Amino acid sequence: MTPGKQDNQRDMDAHMQRIYQKLDKFEERTDQLEGQMTIVTKWLERIEHRLERLEDCKRLRSYRLN
Repeated sequence: MTPGKQDNQRDMDAHMQRIYQKLDKFEERTDQLEGQMTIVTKWLERIEHRLERLEDCKRLRSYRLN
């Protein structure tokens, strides 16, 4: 292999290494966001359940008043 081809190969290897590092960071960030979405979903489900209970209480009070 000629020196020019060796330099080109090293440049390509370094470039590929940077790409793989970026992909790893992207995967880590995706995992982190998925974890956060799980937490948000659980909180939203709790809020939804609480709102349903409040609506049920309002209906019950309305029924008792009539």
